[in-house]
Amino acid sequence: MHRTSNAHTDLVSDLRDVKDDLRDELRILVDTVAPRVETAAQGMAQGMADRLPDTVVDRLPDAVVDRLPIKRSHRGRNLLILAGIGAVGVAAWMKMRPRPAPRPDDRTDSGDLPTPGSVEH
Repeated sequence: MHRTSNAHTDLVSDLRDVKDDLRDELRILVDTVAPRVETAAQGMAQGMADRLPDTVVDRLPDAVVDRLPIKRSHRGRNLLILAGIGAVGVAAWMKMRPRPAPRPDDRTDSGDLPTPGSVEH
């Protein structure tokens, strides 16, 4: 009987060690995975909130509406991007447009371009 008691005690001790190891591994797993899951859940909630029509949001209880992510309008950012593209386009056009040649009567006798004070109009 003494043998069975020792075997049982050893088994219980081994099971406690396994339980402690599993608890430690579970804590590590939760600490590693939980932030990723939370970020993914927030992203999904934001995407779903953006798709909810205003008529549906109006019918939800206030407690639920308060927990919904705020819809963000991207109109201002889109306008800034469009304005930036337009500015780059105008700058490129200004750089590439042909410059008018000086008129022949504005040239001096030597063929050089006139200086600011040498041309009379």
